Amino acid sequence: MKQSRKKIYGIFICRGLYVSVFFICCLFLSVHSSAAELKGIFSGSDPSSLRLQVSERIPIKVILVDDTEVLIALKNVQPANSIELRLNDSELFRKVELETLSGNVIAVLVTGKKKFHEPSFLWDEKGLNLLVSFDGKLPHSSSYPSEKSQSSSANPSEKKAPGDILDNKPDSKDVGAENKVPDQKQIDTSPENKGESDATTEKRLVHETPKPRIENRTYGSPDNVVVGKAGDISDIVSQVDLIPCSDKEFKKALIFLKQFQWQSAYELLNGYIENGQSSCAEKAELLRAYAYYKTIDDKDYNALLQAEALFQAQLVKWPDSDMIPFCYTALGLISGRLDNIAAAEGYLTIVMDEYPDYSGMPEVLYHIAKTYDEKNYNEKALENYQVVFEKYPDSIYAVDAGVGLGKALFKKRHYIDSRDILTGLLKTNPEIMYDSPDVLLSIGDAEFALGRNEPSRDALGKAYNLFADIPDKDMVMTRIADTYANEKKMERARKVYEFVMDKFPGTEGFLGSAMGLALCLKEREKIEELYTMVKNNFADHRLSRVAMMRLAELYNNNGEYEKCIEEIERLLATHPTGLRYDAVRLMQKAYESLFDEKLKTGQYPEVLRTYEGAKVLLDRLESRNIFLSTGLSYLDGHLYGQAYNQLLKAYKEFPESDRPIELVYGIAIAMDETDRDDEALNHFKSYTAMVEEGPEKVEAFIRMGDIYFKKGDLVNSEKHYEFAYSFSRDRIEKARILNREAEVYRQEKKWDKVAELLERAVVDYASAPGENYDLISEAYKTLGKAYLEKKTFVKAAEAFTMALKFSDDAGRPGSDITFMLGDAYQKANAIDKAKEAFEKIAEDDDSIWSRLARERLSTLTLAETLSNS
Repeated sequence: MKQSRKKIYGIFICRGLYVSVFFICCLFLSVHSSAAELKGIFSGSDPSSLRLQVSERIPIKVILVDDTEVLIALKNVQPANSIELRLNDSELFRKVELETLSGNVIAVLVTGKKKFHEPSFLWDEKGLNLLVSFDGKLPHSSSYPSEKSQSSSANPSEKKAPGDILDNKPDSKDVGAENKVPDQKQIDTSPENKGESDATTEKRLVHETPKPRIENRTYGSPDNVVVGKAGDISDIVSQVDLIPCSDKEFKKALIFLKQFQWQSAYELLNGYIENGQSSCAEKAELLRAYAYYKTIDDKDYNALLQAEALFQAQLVKWPDSDMIPFCYTALGLISGRLDNIAAAEGYLTIVMDEYPDYSGMPEVLYHIAKTYDEKNYNEKALENYQVVFEKYPDSIYAVDAGVGLGKALFKKRHYIDSRDILTGLLKTNPEIMYDSPDVLLSIGDAEFALGRNEPSRDALGKAYNLFADIPDKDMVMTRIADTYANEKKMERARKVYEFVMDKFPGTEGFLGSAMGLALCLKEREKIEELYTMVKNNFADHRLSRVAMMRLAELYNNNGEYEKCIEEIERLLATHPTGLRYDAVRLMQKAYESLFDEKLKTGQYPEVLRTYEGAKVLLDRLESRNIFLSTGLSYLDGHLYGQAYNQLLKAYKEFPESDRPIELVYGIAIAMDETDRDDEALNHFKSYTAMVEEGPEKVEAFIRMGDIYFKKGDLVNSEKHYEFAYSFSRDRIEKARILNREAEVYRQEKKWDKVAELLERAVVDYASAPGENYDLISEAYKTLGKAYLEKKTFVKAAEAFTMALKFSDDAGRPGSDITFMLGDAYQKANAIDKAKEAFEKIAEDDDSIWSRLARERLSTLTLAETLSNS
């Protein structure tokens, strides 16, 4: 993330102020007096002015950066230990940010709620107060209160508002690198360069000064922003600063932290704590953990683990502290750097759910969005990116969240929204195009999907030219060629396609360009040669099927219908275009035959892949058989919403008397899975009346029983389970039906009936072919639980004993069953047997069952002791 320091450098570069910067630096470098102190920044008596109080007069420069931003640069000055920032509520000023740079330079960036006029300034008579006006009028020193009157008018007990001075976070632990101003290589004031023209100087600065990223404040409502806060974990410093602590060492550590001198702050706080200073112990320990965390390189995993331990210690030692959300945030960030995505998500979610007023919420939400992104949870990532982008537009994370939001929208195929957000960010933050190719590529692909060829080509061309190591360069160039082809500029398209095929042989772009080039050519032999090459040399690639379809079109256009039929019959997936009427009808038949064949052999993914590849065309055909096949394929793939939609179309197309049995059954399943309970019941009733027997009829009765059970109609639920049991020919299935029926009686607390049904289930499992030890063990365990509910403890113990026997036969641990056996014996007052069971698992391992067993043994021993005393 970029800091306000980078924003200030960006202002110098991007606003055309190179000559002004050159003047400032020359002025500053010529001054060699000792550093003065900036004591405070105050509102003037005029609501459009500010007063900066210093210990002595210093070199300054005031620059109007844009309509709502003014930069005040101060040289030979350092912030006072107890610097004050007292600003009255104003309709003009939104925020004042103070940044300490190396070389005793302080940059003050004033952001307005509305446009500033050209700023003016003057010093008071003593040279101790810099008066700055933002309304275009020269300020008068007499119109500003003196330090004495300013202080006396304030409430002596009033605390400084949180975050009055924005503590910006750096990019790394190296404060020297963070605070570096342009060196002599960038701004040279040596005599040999004195005669250099302003234009020459500007050109040299543009070339040698790196391009930073400017933070954006365009999107969202400013009313939702936490004013004066950075919106991340660095707010910990300003938050702690609000808590009184008179220790000088502690205050000195706070200064180090505000200057981003992490190592110095850590060493000072560590010594402070180890020397037994305790008056500010909570704050000192927390800031020590923070300072240590900021010193760590990304790949120093041992140090990250140490930092994690320090923050975890704070949670234990100060559980009621107001600073707890900072600890959880730090743990989330550390876990993310340790690649423990689950832990990072957990810690950050705690902050999001339990501390809604936490000032660092933009950072939390942004990193939660990133964890969702890494886990491919696009909907959740989109939601959190959007909150940061719209609710916290002044946050340092707003721009990056906007980029993430745009890419997430693109994944959802919301191309217009994606394009609009990303292009808007580029307009207000042009530097983001240099961070990575993702923004330009996403814009280019979105524009292409929207049929806007020229903007797509422009974005993709910039990405190709700016990033030498861009991934998939072949595909980028192929897409550029596609834009020319879409505009019917075939000669240009041909040249780009041929360039890709020559430059990137064997790649995705090579294949795509071969397919595109064939569309640019007119010679039949060359076209057929290209399609045949793709089909034969890349038989497993998806474009192989497209090449087959194009060959079919070619044969069809030339009257070679047998070849067309042969190609279509071999086709697995296609995206046909430009077909004649006869070809479309023939293709429809081919698809119907292909889908039917694939579905009968259980290859439903192939059906769906082919259908999705040509969905627009196939839906336009309105073939009831295709609707049926794709609906049943979605059903096999457990995509029930899509299955319902397709099967409903087929259901409407078939006359009632001709509806296939599988259509009635399939739409009933889809209705059940999409919570259309009443409709599902009606269709299951129709289906069971249509067929004599079969596994589908059993499944229909089971689902009807489940629906009635869910609706609370236990009578009908039991009845339909009985129907299912009577039609089933599979012993294991029959046992599972009995388990379902037992659950009905369990709801009615009819334990005798529950036990009876479970006993029958055990018999069915045991009668099924094969060694079903796991199933039998589980059945006995369930039966034992039922006996416990029935309070027939001896029978419960017998059932658990059998469950344990079959568990051993299945070769799986039976600690849980052994514990239940001990519990049953204890309740049956068979104490010795109970102890024997508990002792078997007490020493086995450190599982929860062994710990529970040891607790039971302790209880039994205590009971015996009390009984014998």
